[in-house]
Amino acid sequence: MQKVYTKIIRIAGDVITVEAENVGYSEIAQVTAKQGTSLAQVIRIDGKRVSLQVFAGSRGISTGDKVRFLGHPMQVASGANLLGRIFNGSGAPLDTPRINR
Repeated sequence: MQKVYTKIIRIAGDVITVEAENVGYSEIAQVTAKQGTSLAQVIRIDGKRVSLQVFAGSRGISTGDKVRFLGHPMQVASGANLLGRIFNGSGAPLDTPRINR
């Protein structure tokens, strides 16, 4: 079970800092705010203080929002059905899939 941290101790630009344990560099985290969920990546570890770069920006994130570390770096699936498709930085499709006939 993944631990959820609920105290963000610093927000500076698109970087947030939270006190957390047992996380690694480049690990992905979900930041859940009132406006929705954003992905973030660990960019610095200083003892228990972990700094994360929020991919969608930190606008709307407050110090009481939730951070959940996923335990792995960014992952991308691949396959024949993905060839020629267009995705955003989080891997969500931006186009309409074509059906091969």
